[in-house]
This record gives sequence, structure tokens and C-alpha cells, in this order.
Amino acid sequence: MTKPLVGQKVYLEPCNNQSRRSKEIRESEVKKVGRKYFFVGNVGEEHNQEYLWIKFYIKDLRQVTDYSPSWMLYFSRQEILDRQEYITLMSEISDLFRYGSSYHNRADKITLEQLRKIKDVLNS
Repeated sequence: MTKPLVGQKVYLEPCNNQSRRSKEIRESEVKKVGRKYFFVGNVGEEHNQEYLWIKFYIKDLRQVTDYSPSWMLYFSRQEILDRQEYITLMSEISDLFRYGSSYHNRADKITLEQLRKIKDVLNS
């Protein structure tokens, strides 16, 4: 992972308690980079508003906090969209096979041939 650079655009996805207020992806920029941490603030924000900056670890991009993080940091909006799509697809697939393999509930939705293809795809 490369070290973030001052002025670099980053994208913040709300998580945990912050995501209750809004699911909106926020575009921000790196304001300050140290040896262990870096700070992210709103685009165009002045240095006199440092108290609004969010602190992250350089090594793993996690938000520095005593409790639960409010933001997940990404270097592109596409990374967030890909992650959201992954979660949605995994949820849909797991819902399809939830509650065991009750044959009488799923027989009309998934054919035996489809199940064989799914197994082949997952094993490859």
C-alpha cells in the first residue's frame, strides 16, 4: 500500500452509527500525513478547521478511534460500489439457500441442472 499524499482525493463510506444518519459517500482529501497517521478533511477546507479532520492509520486505513469507527476510507468511489455490490450479491445468494435445503420450498425455483452449474462455478 502506498502512503497517502497531501491533497489526494479519498472517499469515505459511513459505517456503524454514522450510517444511520446517511448512506451518502463523501468525497474528501488528505490534509496532513505523518509517520503513523494521516488526516482527512472536506475538499477546500481551511487549516483553521483541523478539529473537523478525521484521523486514520496509514498501515491499514482504519479510522483512529477509542470506540467504533464512523467511516471506512477508500481511494476510489468504484471500490465502495464494488464492495456494496459484493455484499448485495452474497446476501441474495445466501437468502436463496437459507433455511437448509428444504427441497419442497426450492424445487420450483432452482433446477437440478442449475444446482450442478452453481457447484461447478464455486469449485473452479
